[in-house]
Amino acid sequence: MTHPSSASAERIRELHERAASLLTTREERPRLALAQDPRPGFAGDLSQTREALAALRAEVDGERREHLAALERFRADRDRQVAGLVADRDAVAAEAARLRQLAEERRAAIAAVEAELWTIVEELDAERADREAVVAELVADAEARGRQYEEALAAQHDELTALTDGLREELDALRAALAEADEDRREAERATDLLRAEHEREREAAAERAARAELQAQRDEARIAELTVEAERLESTLARTEDEARAAAEAAARDLATLTAAGEETVAALGRSAAAELDAERRRSAEALAAADGRLRAERGRSAQAAAQATERLEEERRRSADALAEAAGRLEAEQASAATMREELAVRGRALQTTEAARAELARRLEAEEDGHRATRGELAARRLEIDRLEAQVRAYQESLVGAQREIAAAQVGLASSQRALDDERVQRGALGARLTLEQHERGELERRVAQVEAAGQAALRAERGLRQEIQRDLQGKLGVLRDELATATGRLREDLAAERTTLNDRIAILEECLAQERTRRAEAEAEREDRDEIRAALAAFGARIERAGEAAEASAARCAELEEELARRDAMLRRVSVVAQELRAELASARAAAQTQDDAHGHDDAPRGDRALEPDAAGVPVPDEAGASTLDALSARLERLKAQARASADPAPASTDA
Repeated sequence: MTHPSSASAERIRELHERAASLLTTREERPRLALAQDPRPGFAGDLSQTREALAALRAEVDGERREHLAALERFRADRDRQVAGLVADRDAVAAEAARLRQLAEERRAAIAAVEAELWTIVEELDAERADREAVVAELVADAEARGRQYEEALAAQHDELTALTDGLREELDALRAALAEADEDRREAERATDLLRAEHEREREAAAERAARAELQAQRDEARIAELTVEAERLESTLARTEDEARAAAEAAARDLATLTAAGEETVAALGRSAAAELDAERRRSAEALAAADGRLRAERGRSAQAAAQATERLEEERRRSADALAEAAGRLEAEQASAATMREELAVRGRALQTTEAARAELARRLEAEEDGHRATRGELAARRLEIDRLEAQVRAYQESLVGAQREIAAAQVGLASSQRALDDERVQRGALGARLTLEQHERGELERRVAQVEAAGQAALRAERGLRQEIQRDLQGKLGVLRDELATATGRLREDLAAERTTLNDRIAILEECLAQERTRRAEAEAEREDRDEIRAALAAFGARIERAGEAAEASAARCAELEEELARRDAMLRRVSVVAQELRAELASARAAAQTQDDAHGHDDAPRGDRALEPDAAGVPVPDEAGASTLDALSARLERLKAQARASADPAPASTDA
C-alpha cells in the first residue's frame, strides 16, 4: 500500500510539470497563431488560461479529497491490524500457559520413570552379585579339573616315551620310501631335460627365422626410403606446377581488373566456364583416386588374407607345442598322482615327504616358466610377421600413391593447357570489349553535357527560391517581435496566478506532512508491538526446545533400560552356556574314560598292573587318560581357558553399567 504523503508529493510534481508544459504551450501557441493569421485575438487565450487554472483547482481539490479518503482507509486498516495483534498476543499467552502445564506433567512423568529405573538398577545389582558367586564356583571347579588333567598328562608322558621307539622304526621305513621318491624325481628331471633341449632347438629355429624376417624388413625399409624420396621429388614438381598456374591466374586476374562492367561480366562468365572445366578435371582426378583406393583396398584384403594364413600356421605350431606340453603335463600329472598316493599313505605316519613335494613344485614352476618363455617367443615372432606385413602394405600404398600423383600431374598439365586456351579467347574478347568501351565513353560524354545543363537550370531555380525565403523571413521576424511583447504580458499574469496557486499548494503540503508525521508515530508504535510479539514467540520457541530436550532425556532413559534388559538376557545366556559346557565336559570325560579303556584293550600290553592303573580313577574320581586321550585333554584345557575368559568378560562390564 503506497503512503498518502508519497502519493501526494508525486501528484504535486505532476501538477508542476503540467503547469510548466501549459506555460510552454501558451508561449508557443500565439507565435503559431500569428504565423497563420496576422490578426490574433488575445481574449480567447485569456479565457482558455482561466479555464485551465479552474481545471487545475478542481483537480487539486479532487486530489485532496482522495488523499483524505486514503488517510481514513489507512487509519481503519491500522486499527484492524492492532486488534489482530492484541488477539494474537492473547492466543500466545494461552498457548504459553498450556505449554507450562504440559511441561509440569512431563517433569512428573520423568521423575516417575527415574524412580522405576533406580529400582531396576538395584535389582540388577543384586542379581549380578548372585551370578558372580555362581561364576566363581564354576571357575574354582574348572581349576580343580585342570589340575587333575595336568597330573594325568604327567603320567601320559611316560607312555609317550615308550612309543618313541616305534616311531623311530616307522621313520626308517619313511626314509626308504623317500629314497624311492628321489629316484622318481631324478627320472622326472631327465624327462624335463629332454623337453628343455627340444624347446631350445625350437627357440634357435625361431631366432633364425626372426633374423631372416628382420633382414627382409631392413630391405623393405630401404625400398620405402627410396620411394619416399621419389614421392618428395614428385611433390616438389607438382608444387612448382601449381605455382606457375597460380601466377598465370594472378596475371589473368590483373588483366581482367582493367576491364569495364560489361567486360567484367564476360570475364566472369569465362571464369565460370573455366571453373566448370577445372571442376570436371577435379572430378576425373577424384574418380582416378577412387579407383586407386579400390585397388589399394583389394591389395590390403589380399595382405590380410595372407596374414590370416600366417596366423593359422602360427596357431597350428602353437597347438602342436601345446599338445607336446600337454603330454608332458599328463606325465607330470601321473607322477604327481602316484606321489599323492604315496603322500596319503605316509601322511598318517609323518610329514617327511614335504621336501619331495617342494622339489616337484619347483619342477612345475620351472616347466611353467619355460612354457611362458616359449609363448613369449611365439608372440614376438607373430608381432614381427605382422610388422613385415604392415611394411609391405605401406610400400604398396606408397607405390599406388606415386602412380596417383603422376596421374594428377598429367591431369594438371591438361588443365593448364585448357586454361591457356581460355586466356587466348579472353584476349580476343578483350579487343571487342575495348571497341564497345570507346563507344560507351562517347555516350557517357553526351550524358554528362546534358546533366551539366540540367544542373545550371536547377541552380538558377535555387537562387530564386533563396531570395523568396529571405523576404518571407523578414516578414516573419517583424510579426514575431509583436508576438513576443504580447506573450511577455500574458506570461507575467500567468506567473502571478501560479505564485498564488503555489502558496496554496505549499499550505496543503504542510498539512499533509503533519499527517505523515502522525502516521510515522503510529507506525513506530505498531513496530514496537511487533517486536514484543517476536519476543513472545522467541520465548515460546525456547520453552518448546526445553520440552524437546526433556523428551530426549526420557528417550535416553528408556534406551538405557533396554540396554540393561539386554545385559540381563546376555548374562542369562552366558549361564545357560556355562551349564551346557559343564554337561559337555562331563560327557567328554566319560568318552575319554571309554576311549582309554578301549585303547588299552587294543594295545594288549603284558604289564597288566600298568593297564589296570590307567583304568582306575584317581583320588578325585577322574580316570587317568592314556595316549589316545591326549588330544581330548588338550581340547578340554583350551575350553577351560575360554570359559575363564568369558566369565571374566561377563563380570567386567557389570560395575560400569551400575555406575551409569
